[in-house]
Amino acid sequence: MNGIITPPERRHLEAQEQLQLLFSYCPELAHVHELIRQFATMVDQRDATGLPG
Repeated sequence: MNGIITPPERRHLEAQEQLQLLFSYCPELAHVHELIRQFATMVDQRDATGLPG
C-alpha cells in the first residue's frame, strides 16, 4: 500500500478508502500520519516556522 506515502491530492479514491479503513482500526496510526503530512508540507514549502525552537 503506497497510498500512505502519496500526498492526499494525488491518491486514488480506492487508496483513500483503504487508508480510512486502516485508520479506523488504529487511531494512533491516523495521528502519526497527520503529523507526517504536516512535516511533509513544511518540507515541500521550505517553511520551518512550525518546528519548535
